[in-house]
Parts: sequence; C-alpha cells; structure tokens
Amino acid sequence: MLRRWLLAAGVACTLALAGLVLSYFLWTRLDSAPVMPCAQDDERRIQAENAMHCAAGLLGDAAQELDLTPAHLFQFPFRYMCVARHGEDAADLRARLGVDWGCAPAWEREVLANDAFLTLLAVTDEGEVVPVRLNRTSFDVAGEIPERVAPGVLLVLRKRPGSDQVLLRVP
Repeated sequence: MLRRWLLAAGVACTLALAGLVLSYFLWTRLDSAPVMPCAQDDERRIQAENAMHCAAGLLGDAAQELDLTPAHLFQFPFRYMCVARHGEDAADLRARLGVDWGCAPAWEREVLANDAFLTLLAVTDEGEVVPVRLNRTSFDVAGEIPERVAPGVLLVLRKRPGSDQVLLRVP
C-alpha cells in the first residue's frame, strides 16, 4: 500500500515538473505581437527604437518633460519623419511619405490596422523608409503632429499623468 502511494506521489511530482518546464519553454518562446513586416534585421530601426526607449527612461519625477529632435532618435541622415496613423491606408501613407514604399500594403495590414501600435517613419535621402513600431501602452501622440517633421524640429516627450505611457508632441 505504501509503495502505491509513493509511486503515485512520484508520478504526480514528475508531471508537475514537466508542466513547469513546458510552461517556461512556451512563455519564453512565444511572442504575442505580430511580426513586423519589412524590417526584420534593420540596425537603424533597432537603434531608433532603443533611442526612444532610452529617452522615455529619462522621464520621471525629476524630469517631467524631455525636449529632443527626430535626429536624436534616428541617428543617421534622413530628410523627414512621419507619424503613421491607425487605420491609414497604403495609398495615403505613400502620399505622405513622398516615396513609393513597397512595404506600405504589408505595413497597413499588419501594423496600421492594429490600434495597439504607433508608427514613426523616417525617410532617408535615398528614398528608403525606416519604420519604428512602438507599443501604444508605452507611447502615444499628444495633439497634432505635422505631416512631415524635419530632423531639427523640437519634439517633447512627457509622461501621461498617473501612467507610465510617454506622450510625444510638437510644441
């Protein structure tokens, strides 16, 4: 009788441990956000995302606002930056960018159709578009942003009162 109890306890412990290992594996391997189209390994995009997160990290109790320019975020030569709006279609996006961006339909379908994301797009001198997808739980736009923002235009980052969300605006 004792042997059966010990065997049952051993099997239960083994199953529990296997469940924990499987849960850990699935938790660390699965990503709930859709894959970003057309920008899988772009170093400039990753650098701009990191710069945005670092700038947001500087905000806190001591610094209520942070003034910077798009050139601080996109640290490479570019003509202007655009902020893509949720629900914008590929034709409007191409018109605002001023270039025939081949990824516009995929970006519309995968990113702009999802209200969970904010998109910053930098257009280089060569007509290349560098997209930065930011999660809206962390970043959003406050007020009106011009259609095109030059590299030297002042941007203001400010935390939303009572939240960790960072608001981006042009004064």
